[in-house]
Amino acid sequence: MLAGIARPALAQTAVLTLSGGPVSFGAPTGTDYAAGWIYNPGYPGSGVTYTLDITKGAANTTVTTTISVRSATATLGGPAGYTKPVGDLQWARADQLAWTALTTANVVVESRQMQKNKLNDAWANTLVWRMRVGWVTDPPGTYTTGPTGIVVTLSMTAP
Repeated sequence: MLAGIARPALAQTAVLTLSGGPVSFGAPTGTDYAAGWIYNPGYPGSGVTYTLDITKGAANTTVTTTISVRSATATLGGPAGYTKPVGDLQWARADQLAWTALTTANVVVESRQMQKNKLNDAWANTLVWRMRVGWVTDPPGTYTTGPTGIVVTLSMTAP
């Protein structure tokens, strides 16, 4: 999993910390195929947690922080050279569970205004994951997002 920071020249500095990765799935079971989905291990209580903390800057300066997610590749690697579309991998915020297909373009996960040691400093949330599986379309095996995997990006702007 990669983390990126797009940061303008602001008086604030924020740190993005990721924990709980990498996103991995075991080989789908018959139960998973029957349900049509396999969920990340520990679901729904675990996933990839992102935490934002402002470490520098004046306490009265407000910035908007935005977390985005995307895949670095258009397909998931699979057993015996089989590939599956990356859109079969879906993410959701743990506090909402509204599933969104992963794409190769940044998709906003969450955005909050922050002030150092005040408003939303620090804040965190968790991304949970599931992968679509089908009896006819997906052979048994392990699927991955490849060597560069999932990219989580923090951007900051002045409101």
